[in-house]
Amino acid sequence: MESAKKYVRINEVAAYLSLAPRTIRAYVLQKKIPYIKRNGTILFELGDIDHWVQAGRVPVLATSLGKQEA
Repeated sequence: MESAKKYVRINEVAAYLSLAPRTIRAYVLQKKIPYIKRNGTILFELGDIDHWVQAGRVPVLATSLGKQEA
């Protein structure tokens, strides 16, 4: 997803991911989410966030494709 804004703050990344800002703050403290800290300000690059989300993708098992419950 391409955006005009390259860097966003906690509230914006929380809205982007449909998470609470406190969850994003917790992820930052636990170093679970990629971020940049400049002069005390926490910033997120949307490209990094997109890659982080994609890294958590769970692959579909080939055996489950085409199977339908009766």
